Amino acid sequence: MRLGLLFVALSAATAAAQELPPAASLERQLLGEKAGTLARDALSQGDPIRGAILFYQPYLSCTKCHAAGEELSPGLGPDLTKPEKETDPAYLVESILDPSRTVRRGYESVTVVQTDGKTVNGILAEETGAGVVIRDAGQDGKPVTIARESIEELTRPKTSLMPAGLVNLLADRQQFLDLTAYLAEISAKGSSRALELKPPPALYALPPIPEYETHLDHRGLIAGLGQENYRRGELIYKRVCANCHGTHDRPGSLPTSLKFASGKFKNGSDPYALYQTMTRGFGMMVPQSWMVPQQKYDVVHYLREAYLKPHNPSQYARVDNAYLTRLPKGDTRGPAPSNLEPWVAMDYGPSLINTYEIGHNGKNFAFKGIAVRVDPGPGGVSRGRDWMVFDHDTLRMAAAWSARPNSEDMPFIDWQGIHFDGQHQVHPHVVGDVALSNSNEPGWADPATDRFEDPRPKARDGRPYGPLPRAWAHYRGLYAFGQQTVISYTVGETEILELPARATAPAGNAPSPIFARMFHIGPRAKKLKLMVATHRDREATVTRNQVPIDGIESEVVLLAGGDGEVRQREPTRRSALAAGLVPAIPHAIWAAGAGGHLLLSVPAGDQSLDFTLWHASTDDLNAAGDLAKFARQSFGAPLKFEQFTRGGPRRWPEVLKTRPTTIPSNGPFAVDVLTHPADNPWLAQMRFTGLDFFDDEDSLAACSWDGDVWLVRGLKSLEPGGDPERNTPAETPELSWQRIASGLFQPLGLKIVAGKIHLTCRDQLVVLHDLNGDGETDFYENLNNDHQVTEHFHEFAM
Repeated sequence: MRLGLLFVALSAATAAAQELPPAASLERQLLGEKAGTLARDALSQGDPIRGAILFYQPYLSCTKCHAAGEELSPGLGPDLTKPEKETDPAYLVESILDPSRTVRRGYESVTVVQTDGKTVNGILAEETGAGVVIRDAGQDGKPVTIARESIEELTRPKTSLMPAGLVNLLADRQQFLDLTAYLAEISAKGSSRALELKPPPALYALPPIPEYETHLDHRGLIAGLGQENYRRGELIYKRVCANCHGTHDRPGSLPTSLKFASGKFKNGSDPYALYQTMTRGFGMMVPQSWMVPQQKYDVVHYLREAYLKPHNPSQYARVDNAYLTRLPKGDTRGPAPSNLEPWVAMDYGPSLINTYEIGHNGKNFAFKGIAVRVDPGPGGVSRGRDWMVFDHDTLRMAAAWSARPNSEDMPFIDWQGIHFDGQHQVHPHVVGDVALSNSNEPGWADPATDRFEDPRPKARDGRPYGPLPRAWAHYRGLYAFGQQTVISYTVGETEILELPARATAPAGNAPSPIFARMFHIGPRAKKLKLMVATHRDREATVTRNQVPIDGIESEVVLLAGGDGEVRQREPTRRSALAAGLVPAIPHAIWAAGAGGHLLLSVPAGDQSLDFTLWHASTDDLNAAGDLAKFARQSFGAPLKFEQFTRGGPRRWPEVLKTRPTTIPSNGPFAVDVLTHPADNPWLAQMRFTGLDFFDDEDSLAACSWDGDVWLVRGLKSLEPGGDPERNTPAETPELSWQRIASGLFQPLGLKIVAGKIHLTCRDQLVVLHDLNGDGETDFYENLNNDHQVTEHFHEFAM
């Protein structure tokens, strides 16, 4: 590093300054090692839990062909829990890196060319004198019968149906070790172990395809494409698509992404095929569900006219009347496009801390609200359909809400605020249908008094601010594990871990979300009392109902209006709340508290408790049993909370590269411009607010206003060099940028203390912890959250 004063400017730069060299092939790197060495390291350093999550990722397509303790029919690949005798970890390594080296008997590929010119590739399932039965790889293994007289040619290639190079979709060597460790584990221990390791769907599931996609007017949408579509498509492409795919003169950030100016499309390059790729992903990318049909076709039109037609004409499909008449002619063109706003487009991660108002009457604020997306799918908290927000001042679940039925833009909040849309004198509100909420009061009773009276001092506006006394309750921090967010806190001396979650059960003709709080509660010297929900009728009463579930009587409680009746009051607001526990807790007590509260008392005990508290709005007393049954099915398996406290899989495996700008100088000052990756896969805004240097003199950490923390390496490449007299630099340096944390509440300052990153956020002082050594933050420790937060747009208490 330069001696004296080093002034570091984190700024935007021109595209020419952001040249991204092609990443070295992970496959090539791993093939350079011995299979035995990789196998040994997988067993000693790999994590089968993280490997299981990788195995189920849609972009790797493992589960399309291979069973792992579950039925898969028909299979294009062998059941990995039933290996052959010679299978060992080294054999697994070789099979992943070189799939065609040894093809298991019964899974040899065949290619059939038919007399009509059609070709079928797959696995030969049966061959007789009358013909053959092929498990068609193009139809996920569907059996296809081909008569003998229709076969022009049948060949048996020596290559496996599993393509080579899949390992390059992994982030690094550690992910390869994790995946191998998982395969070795289920190979050795069988299907029961595979089922134990299967991750929850939230870690790999993709969002459902909207219903309107089944009757879109593709013919009309394509026929109407023109200059205005080109203009809009160019804006979206440059803002979103170019991050991964690159432009004419600049490579993208993901080497595996198709280069449109020269590459060949795997799933078709005509407008309709390109639309389907964007809608469904087809394994290589996640579905672009944030775009409505018109926006997708805007991008398709720009891509075809700007890239395929002038640079890649073999992929430029002809669009004429004959083509258009073959397309589906539906009765809708989908929802109207919305503006692509950077604060909405950004992937904040699965949770985002902020001040949120529930309603608009100024009475219910989660001042230090941890908003968590609880439905599965990519894109982070802003791309969800169901959410819960936990206030770490009061340790209450402030609200659970869903996007309104038939709403396609999936608004999470109204995005009002100085750090979102730039507005002054406003703050964010939750948007959608609020299924349950709790007023701005303590979420747990004081274990010393068993009472909920709020002891916090009140401000001039009559509202209490700041956290509860530490002897009562204390927020400890967040554990990040894939798409899941686990909240850690204490009530009295009892340690508690809480995971917000949801399931979806049918209720009438529309889905009724079942929101859940999954708990691990440590030993308790006294009973603990939890505020579950608050009814809008302050005279609400609680009734207990025994319903049979699989032949066992189970208790379901119902919080209804003061008259005890359950009835529909408004089209989108149900008049009662059903709740229950899975599994049941002996001696747990449900009660109605003053003010319309539903309360749950958890008995004292010297053993930990693991259970799920579920609740769902309803307008039908008879539906309560169905909700309870579905909750039992969804949350019946005990959750192993210890897995969340050891570190989870990487959320942001891509490491981005930029070229800094250095100015040689022999004077007292030196200026280096550390060019940041403005184009990144998460559409993250790069508005930096603080930074500090590590002792290695090669790396720094920087935080952004939008809640991210980045690790920057390569500072030693900025060492003085070149010819100062001629003002020429030395060899061009390169910086690597790794996103290591997200979802923080407007961090404005960063300091590295004893190798740990400390942050001053609007709600707390935070320490970042990497628990498993993969470089990303697994635990966001609350060092101190004593200061107050209000909803005022200009308020900062630091």
